[in-house]
Amino acid sequence: MDETAASLDPYLMRGWRKRGSQTHVCASAGSHAMLQLFGGIDLLSGEVASLFSQTRKSSDFIAFLEELMRRRYPPQNVILILDNASFHKSVASRAALALFAERLRTFFLPPYTPELNPIERYWRHLKQTALGNRFCHTIQQVEQLMQAQLTAQNDLTCTSRFHV
Repeated sequence: MDETAASLDPYLMRGWRKRGSQTHVCASAGSHAMLQLFGGIDLLSGEVASLFSQTRKSSDFIAFLEELMRRRYPPQNVILILDNASFHKSVASRAALALFAERLRTFFLPPYTPELNPIERYWRHLKQTALGNRFCHTIQQVEQLMQAQLTAQNDLTCTSRFHV
């Protein structure tokens, strides 16, 4: 489980081009709109549970946790791997985690080790496929592109799925 952010700034990536040519990507000036995405990847199926948010606070983490435990995996036991973000360890977050203690196990990664979190690789894939070298006019367009890619990831017949 982790969080990522997207903005109106283009997500630039390398690619194949004709020798001597450059790819040009438009960019907006002065817009600081940000979109937060909370997500967790199921290591067995490759499906992604996600929740878009405007902020990255304890209340948003708790909303994602409730989405995960009550709607996505209501009867199942869940193992949640978390980084050491302050809102994961807040009093409110600990209380929310305690509500699901009978079927939720949490493991905190060592500090400064994002390479140990499998969803970090998925975030890169998501941004490359949804936003790579594209210009978006609105933050809603960014959300739509990302949501379309998240839907494709959860479609087991889709050929462009990220494999863990």
